[in-house]
Parts: sequence; structure tokens; C-alpha cells
Amino acid sequence: MSCSPMSSPPRAVHAARSLWGAVVLAALSAASCSTAKGEEPVGRASAAILNGRPSGADEDAAVYIETLGEGNPLRCSGYLVAPGLVMTARHCLLKRRSIDVRCNADGSSANLGDDADLRTEAPEQVSVYIGAQKGTQRRVAAREIVTRREVTVCRSDVAFIVLAEPGLDVRTPLRREPVRIGDTVRVSGWGYTSDARDRLPEERTTLDALAITEIGPGRIPAGTFATGGSSLCLGDSGAAALIDGAAAGIYSRIDGQPVICSLAFTRNVFAAVAAHEELVRRAYTAIGEEPWYVGERPPWLAADGARCTRDDECRSAVCDVAAATCAPACGDAGVACAAGQRCSADACVDADDAAPPPPADAGCALTSARPAGEPPTLFALALAAVALARRRGESARSRRQ
Repeated sequence: MSCSPMSSPPRAVHAARSLWGAVVLAALSAASCSTAKGEEPVGRASAAILNGRPSGADEDAAVYIETLGEGNPLRCSGYLVAPGLVMTARHCLLKRRSIDVRCNADGSSANLGDDADLRTEAPEQVSVYIGAQKGTQRRVAAREIVTRREVTVCRSDVAFIVLAEPGLDVRTPLRREPVRIGDTVRVSGWGYTSDARDRLPEERTTLDALAITEIGPGRIPAGTFATGGSSLCLGDSGAAALIDGAAAGIYSRIDGQPVICSLAFTRNVFAAVAAHEELVRRAYTAIGEEPWYVGERPPWLAADGARCTRDDECRSAVCDVAAATCAPACGDAGVACAAGQRCSADACVDADDAAPPPPADAGCALTSARPAGEPPTLFALALAAVALARRRGESARSRRQ
């Protein structure tokens, strides 16, 4: 199904509607398109937060993104996962703005086939704005865009923006574990806060507990998950879904027709971070770092053998103070220590020439092995004497009976 452009809107509302069209990856006709009889509804690449709260300064990793270029400006959300790296939705950076990007349940696009549809704007056309209020934001330019053009935007709506300078001194762990239905996510974005869509908000808003209701494949493609409607809206595209502070997904689109954000039966589809490890690796390589996943020691800490003075400076979490270097991990990590080393406190340290001292007496022991030839202790002799006297007493009583 194709959509025809609306007639030109009155000048008073033209700017506001053009913003809407931009963040939805659509012309101004996006909201007026209806499903023809007999056609299966498809998802719209869209992506404000409804019923949210104002975000605090501690949530400034949630950034505002503006992409200029050949068409109307694209205005989206994004998230700083490292000082020089922002994660967002790929469709927020595309050159193609003249049509509504529609997605089928299997992850194919209903109306994108030409490779030209998937080109991104040049990095110099992209700006990232940091701060909870637009009037006080700091602008940071983009240096590089890292994404996958060979995969449909409906299945791989993820992109990374490498910044020309550090944005904030923040680090966000990524979630490798698949999400589960019932998990709740926190989302902060810059989209519309009602269906009125008079203008994009001047401040960032946050939803603290948005429940995951669906996981692909099924009505949504593999590598995606969804939350319910009446929550996110146009302009929140690229916002991160956080679970316990870790980035689990990127907001991609509204699934349902018509595209009315306040409808409870629609689905909000996210691209799962866990499905894009190769792209994540490429993005972090572009900033000279390694990805940080939940449960792993921060990879920017000092590597094995590097100079250190404290445990928390080392990736292995153990600093060999005597050698003033980070010791490699062992123990539960399953790493064998090198020759001449032993595992101590989960780190490889130089082996001692002498055997380690015996453990201090921790109290009574149930059993104790005595090396052959070693004389018994006085306590052991006393126990033997008591046992012998008890046996003699029992033997005497038996004879009297």
C-alpha cells in the first residue's frame, strides 16, 4: 500500500507536522494512511513518551539527535554507551525520508527495496545534544556512523554514532542475555508526550517500568521485543530500553494502524542489543575500546601485567602489590597460571619457594590425619586411656551378670 502526500498544511502548523514526518521516517501523510481492506497491518518505523516523568540530570546519557541533509530534519533519541559512542535507531540517520517505512512480521520491509533507501546521511549532518533541557544542551558533532546496510531496517534498526569529542564521562553495560516477557525496562526519550503533537517537548521524559509483552519471532521478527502501547511515541526512536541500568534494546517503531501513540493495543518494537554483537564490536573498535557486557569486568581497566597500585585498577580485580602489576585472573575464571605461579585469591601470583603455612586452628576438628611415625599427642593418649577404661568397666559388668 502506498500513501499519497497530504495537501499543504496551514503555515502555522507546517513546522510542527514536518517534525512529525521526520521522526517517523515518513512524509506528512504518515498518520493519514489507512490499511486497505484485506491487507495485513504492518509496523511503522516510527518512533514520545506518554505518561512519563521529567528526566533528571543523572539520566543525561539519554541524548537528543538531529539529522539534517536532503529532506526534513530527522529528530530522534539516542543513548551514550561510552564517552565517545551513542547508540540509536538506524532509521533516524537515513537519507530516505519521503515515505513511511513499513515492516512485515518476518522482518522484511513492505516498501523498501532499493539499496539507496538504506543510505545514511554523512556524519557531518548529524548532531548530538546532551542535557535534560533543550535550552541548556551542549552540542557534539558526529565523526562516523557505524551500521549494517545489508540487513533490512525492520530487523536491524540499530546504528552507532562515533562522536568527534567525548560527550559525557559515562559507561553503560550492554545486556547479552535475552530479555524475558514480564521484564520491565526504563526508557528516556525526546518524543511527543501526547497525540496532539503540537510541538516536540523542551525537556526529556522517562518511563520507569514498561513491561515487555512479546518477544520475536512471531508477530514481530527475531532479534526484537515489544512493549504495550500508550507509552512511547514519535520522536522516541533510538531511545534505549534499560534493564537494571544495562542497555537491552533500541526503540524502533510502532506496530499497528492507525499510528496513534495513545492506543493501548498497539505494540512498540525494540531491536534487541543481544542480536547485534558483531555490529557492537565494530562500533567499539571505532573508538578503540572493547564492548562492556553485564557480568564482565570493565574492559577499559588495566590489562594483565599493566602497572597498578590497587585491585580496582585491574581488569582481573587483583593487583600484585609486590610486583606493582595487574595479576591475571584464575580460580573460577578457569585460567591456568603460568609456570612458577600459583592461584591465590582468584589471581595468578609468583609461587613461594616454601610451602604455604598451615591454616590457623579454627576450633575443634572431627577427624585429624596423623602422618606415619609421628608420636601421638597427650590429648590423643588421654582419649585412648578413657576408651580403654570404659571397655574394662563394661567387661567387668558382663562377668558379674
